[in-house]
Amino acid sequence: MKAEIKTWIQAEIEKNSKLCSKTNKINPEQVRTMIKEEMKKQQKVQLKPDFASASAGMVLEATPTWTEGYSYIYFFFIPIRSTAPPPSIILEPTRQAGDCWPMEGQKGKLLIQLAARANIIGFTMEHIDPAMSLSGGTPEAPNNFSVFGLEYFNKDGERHFFGTYSYDNKNEEENQYFRVQNVVRKSFLYIQLEISSNHGNDKYTCLYRFQVHGFIDRLHHCQ
Repeated sequence: MKAEIKTWIQAEIEKNSKLCSKTNKINPEQVRTMIKEEMKKQQKVQLKPDFASASAGMVLEATPTWTEGYSYIYFFFIPIRSTAPPPSIILEPTRQAGDCWPMEGQKGKLLIQLAARANIIGFTMEHIDPAMSLSGGTPEAPNNFSVFGLEYFNKDGERHFFGTYSYDNKNEEENQYFRVQNVVRKSFLYIQLEISSNHGNDKYTCLYRFQVHGFIDRLHHCQ
């Protein structure tokens, strides 16, 4: 959304500069109002229901979490669990540097149960802007990934391949939307996300947010 708004702002400034060339004045308040209105329009265009949201969806299985550098919670001097964020954080909207699931290595999987059985149309992968990173870059951002749909929670069950995608960490858009490549007239209750590479960090991959978009399967929903 940033790129579209940036282009629109530049066009509006040029247009208003021509209109105001006689007086050499541009009303700052008018420009702010126009920017707010355009942002609302862009947000409505990009607004899609997220069937994997933390309020109703959940992570059932995941690759081991990278725990190095995180402290542990102890019970009678016995380490119980790490303070590293759990995989479920990728279903939450909070987006600050460090609010991510540190997946061990460059390859891994997650199995997500959706809020309801749905016909899937696309996915959104989100990472932070490199400017927000303490290191000044995002080599830990996911790169190539694939998405599969499952009708039932069965490890040996049939999976539908939705497609393989690449997250561009150099793109101005932190929220990158990916359409389903292999469309199927079938609804799914489970989504499997497979990460096959990141942008250069050998130790871990940070997943900030993953969303699943579609429309509800009314037939199964009413049963």
